[in-house]
Amino acid sequence: MGAPLDPWIHVISQSATHALVFVGAVASHWLDFLKGSAVVVMWGLLEKYGLKREINVRVYTLFLLALLAFSGFQAWLDQYTSAEGRLVVNANLQGQLESKDGQLASKDREISQLRRELEAKPKIIHDKPRGGAVLHEVPSAPAPVISNMMVEVIGTCYLQNPMKVPEDLVLVLGDFEKTSYLSGISGKSYLHSISSVSYKKAEEEGKAYVIQKYDLPPSSDLIGEPVSKILEYNQMQLHLWGADGKDFDHCVLAEITMRINGVDVYRRATALKGDHIEPHSSLGIIIPLVNLKVP
Repeated sequence: MGAPLDPWIHVISQSATHALVFVGAVASHWLDFLKGSAVVVMWGLLEKYGLKREINVRVYTLFLLALLAFSGFQAWLDQYTSAEGRLVVNANLQGQLESKDGQLASKDREISQLRRELEAKPKIIHDKPRGGAVLHEVPSAPAPVISNMMVEVIGTCYLQNPMKVPEDLVLVLGDFEKTSYLSGISGKSYLHSISSVSYKKAEEEGKAYVIQKYDLPPSSDLIGEPVSKILEYNQMQLHLWGADGKDFDHCVLAEITMRINGVDVYRRATALKGDHIEPHSSLGIIIPLVNLKVP
């Protein structure tokens, strides 16, 4: 590749081109003015040759020079009305618009920040008792706490005798109290097995539903804690003591619902291994606590 063009040569060449364009524009305007002044020239010739009165040539010379000067001014003025001139003006206007847009965006950010600060402040109630106006700050609503919890399990099990559904039971649980619990980073939180279980015949022959419930004992550490505390537990173990091997051969499905303060926070249906249940034995279920819907 050759060496680049010397900057000075480039500048001189560009200036010469612009000068030639300018001279051409001046000549064009001058000729236009001469065409438009033909009547005046004819009038002068008429005065000189028709009326036999001689007019000084200097008058015509000055007139032509004046037209030349005005043509130069017109050519210079075209620079501001040409397409290139309009592009420059448009670029300047675009720059001003972008500057205004930036200022508006900055104002929007300031308004958003002020709105967030106002929303974060406590509400103020104006009270006017006899002694004058008193301002009371109303703190934000406290986080909901756990006042009660209920866990319901519906187990689908195969009957030992397909024609016989057990009657509902109420038992004294004794040692069963420590076999159902929540576990996680906070340790274990035991559940109280409600001492009644109900049974319901399923539509499919030979199956029945075992319905059992659990709640929190009065001494539970969870009572009075924020509802979000439940998120610290990732597993739940339940003892389905109502599924006794003397009545049921095996269980295939468990549907679990957990309610805190009467609101469902967890629902899950989990398949069971279907292992045979020995007589006078019962079933243990381990459920992962995921996707809890905590208010």
